[in-house]
Order: sequence, then C-alpha cells, then structure tokens
Amino acid sequence: MVGTRGLADPLARLSANWEVLKPRFGVIAPQIADTRFSLREELFRVRGRIRPDLGPDGVASTPEELEELARAEKANASSDARWREVLTRARVPNLWDVPEFRRYCRPFASEQLGRQPGIVVRFNTTITFGLNFFGWPLAGGDSAYDPTQFSTKIARAGVWFSDSDGAQISQTPRLYLVPVGMDVQRAPSGDTLETREWRILDQAIPAPFPIGASDLVDPKWIPMMNSVAGSFVDIRRYGSFPARHDSGAYSEQDLTNDTRLTGRSAWNTEWLLIIPGGTLLADPNEGLRALIESVSDIKLYFQTYSYSGD
Repeated sequence: MVGTRGLADPLARLSANWEVLKPRFGVIAPQIADTRFSLREELFRVRGRIRPDLGPDGVASTPEELEELARAEKANASSDARWREVLTRARVPNLWDVPEFRRYCRPFASEQLGRQPGIVVRFNTTITFGLNFFGWPLAGGDSAYDPTQFSTKIARAGVWFSDSDGAQISQTPRLYLVPVGMDVQRAPSGDTLETREWRILDQAIPAPFPIGASDLVDPKWIPMMNSVAGSFVDIRRYGSFPARHDSGAYSEQDLTNDTRLTGRSAWNTEWLLIIPGGTLLADPNEGLRALIESVSDIKLYFQTYSYSGD
C-alpha cells in the first residue's frame, strides 16, 4: 500500500505505474508475426535457385521454354556452387572444440565416443530501419522486423531444409539454434531509438532437498552451502530440435516449432546454428557431404510478439 513503511510503498508505486504503462506500451495487445528468413539469400547473399515458368506440366515444350530452362540451369549451377562453398567453410572437424557448444548445448553423445564433425553457422541479427534481419541493406526478397516496435520477442522457432526430400539424409535431422550474444531492444519511449542490451544466462536453479531437525541444530550447517544440491552458477543448456524437409514447397504443418527460445529477443548480437553430422547419417562426415550436396537453402522461421512502446 502506498504510504506504508518498508518495501510496501515502493512496490505499490511500481504496481500502480505499471497498470498505466502496460496498455500505453502495448503489452496487453502485442503484434504477432510469422516470418521466414533464408540463410542462403538474406544472410550470405547467394542468389537463390531460378525456377523457370514452364507451364502447368513443368516441361519445356517450346524453343523459348528450352532456352529459358538452359539459362536457369546455368545460373543455378553457379549459385549452387557458391552455396556449397559457404556450407563447406562452415564445417568444423569436432564440435567439442567449439566453446559455445560445450557451454550452451546439451551433448547428443559422450565426448568419449570421439570427434563429432558438424556445421557451425555464426550470424547476428538486427531490427534496424533500412537493413534486413541479418544487417545487410534491405533488398528485394528480404525480410525485416519493425523498428517502431521497441521489443520483438520469440514465441516459437523452427528450421527447415529447402529442396530436401529426406532421401539422402535422415528424415529427422537435428540441430541447435542458440543465442550466445546479447539480447537487444529499444527504449519503450522517446524518439532517439536508443538500444538496451542484456547478456542473458538461463540459470539452472538447484533443487533443495529436505532439511531435518538435526541439520537445524548443527552449528556447522550453513544454508547457502548445505541446503541445496548443485551450483548457483550452472546454466540451462539447449537441446537440439528436428529440422524439416520442404521438398521445394513449404508447408507450415510440416514445421516443428521449438519453444526453448520463448521470451528471447529476435535481435541478438550473435547466434549459432549447429548441425551435427551424426544426426544426418551414421557416418557423420558422409552426412555432412550429403547435406551440402542436396540442400538448396536453410531457412529460419520465427513466430514473434512485439510491443509498440509509447
């Protein structure tokens, strides 16, 4: 209650202010958006595959269509080669040598089983006027979030492999999508568009165990040290989730949505997309080779909720 002693007064004032600010900042009416992003085109700026218009049957039957098909195949061969180079450069011989994997990811196999090759894609995201989601000048085909919304948070996330039918690699390839940088959002009021950054660690709160009467009378018993099992500095690690194959045609019902990122900002200074080769095929190196040769794009999907601010 306002005017009382102790913490009651400031807490009551905070509560009363928040009841007014909550609708002003748009917290009770968030803007929901489903957005997809192409790593090939929007992050690495490699031109996507050209799909010539060959009519309803999809077969080139006229000289003009044959010429258009030949041009498309030539252009696709060049851009596909560049895309494969991007993925090849992202290969790492052993994920255990990646510090972020060791710290933030729940392992899929014991380190005693040996080296685990994979693909590690590092990127940053931004919500800035004139730039796409990955910080490049906004261009045709790009996607971007609205900078007039002071906060854009993730509700669900997903990943899918374009033009993959699951014949060359597993039907259930698994990967990690982990924010390892700082969450960024803008100030909720004013015209300066100043940003605020947080380095967020999802702390693993240790579970307490029963305390008996003998503990309470023991002069050596210290609550901080003896009343919980575990450490206060441990963090909750991220598990992998399945990517989906779209076979060239995206269908939202085939997309697996992961909620582990719920509440994190879509704007983060560094993300890691980690694809272990062992989740693609029993031979991890062969699995990575098959992925690089068969997948035409890797796409991210975010369902977000945004607040407009004042």
